[in-house]
Amino acid sequence: MEDFYREGRKRFKVLMDGDKPIGGKWNFDKQNRKPPQDALDPPPALWFEPDPITQAVIDQVKAQDVGYGAIEPFRWGVTRQQALTVLNYFVSQRLPTFGPYQDAMITGEETLWHSLISPYLNLGPLQPMEVIEAAQKAYFDQELGLNSVEGFIRQVMGWREYIRGVYHVMDDEYAQKNWFNHTEPLPSFYWDSSKTDLNCLHQTLAQVERTGYAHHIQRLMILGNFALIVGVSPQAIDAWFQAAFVDAYDWVMLPNVIGMGQFADGGILASKPMRLQLTMSIK
Repeated sequence: MEDFYREGRKRFKVLMDGDKPIGGKWNFDKQNRKPPQDALDPPPALWFEPDPITQAVIDQVKAQDVGYGAIEPFRWGVTRQQALTVLNYFVSQRLPTFGPYQDAMITGEETLWHSLISPYLNLGPLQPMEVIEAAQKAYFDQELGLNSVEGFIRQVMGWREYIRGVYHVMDDEYAQKNWFNHTEPLPSFYWDSSKTDLNCLHQTLAQVERTGYAHHIQRLMILGNFALIVGVSPQAIDAWFQAAFVDAYDWVMLPNVIGMGQFADGGILASKPMRLQLTMSIK
């Protein structure tokens, strides 16, 4: 992914000074791992009231008795203009302090400084390059910290686009990979957060039930890592992610869950939870 990311930066001239990266380094991630503090005060998330079409869909879903998740309130944007509004809000209000605490998890803080644009990127109202260009423009216009801007751009130009490429390169058998031969069923509390008293799981699963969203560390290090530890079938946890999240798309979830989260592809994608477990075992 790092090679892919650097090539993208060069090709599209993003955060570049000639043929060198601005700031002299490609990656400022070491500045983006601050532990959470008690007095963090992130800007509030930007939400919307349902328009008549959205409300009609909500009413239809309520009539189906789907049995999982909170149908209301539904606060996500549904139009191109709303998606642009969220992007502009993130760039002006959240991007300046996005970097340092982007990996933090705090009870009661569901979104922190995250952009909340993944549904709009994955479903089409926003395009990756316009998001990248908006962040780069803010870096120059607002003199933002390079660690925040580079860290965000790397998530889009680096990880997101790399994952999309992996999905299209892999054959159809990728979805059925199971390196560890894990066969445990998905615990029932993934569908009902009240059934677990494990606090990190309960807090994150309850949030997904309410919003259809969790940020990347919650997904990877809590929801995905627990499934890996207890030996859940990779296909079972992937099916849950695809059903539960508002930004789910097969090309997004499949490589991230099968490869990144579960190491079910045997290392085609690097697995952070697996690396974490190996490091803890060595220590």
